[in-house]
Amino acid sequence: MSDSTSIGSATALRRRMAVALAVLALSALALAQQPSTQRITPNFKDADITQIIEAVSMATGKNFIVDPRVRAQVTMLSSTPMTPDQFYQAFLAILQVHGFVAVPAGNIIKIVPDANMRQYPANDLPIT
Repeated sequence: MSDSTSIGSATALRRRMAVALAVLALSALALAQQPSTQRITPNFKDADITQIIEAVSMATGKNFIVDPRVRAQVTMLSSTPMTPDQFYQAFLAILQVHGFVAVPAGNIIKIVPDANMRQYPANDLPIT
């Protein structure tokens, strides 16, 4: 294995570990606080969008099915705590920015590419 490959692998491993720690911290926070007072301060830098989806699922109790085309590196920084509902609304904004949409289907939410994104000019995107 070359040095550049091992450096890239080490960087990817550190990134995955950092996101895993953030998800664990959110889990601990969710368990430590009662649902009515639960607050989350999400901070993700260059995280895989599936890891954000996992964190949202744990914080909100929502179930997601993720289309295999849903791929993105996401940065979400917050300086103030959010309720689980506010975290979910921020998550919906992240999806929109990256060209994805959340589609409710019973008690599951499907995350899929937004087929309508190509129909709108950049300054005239729909609000979900």
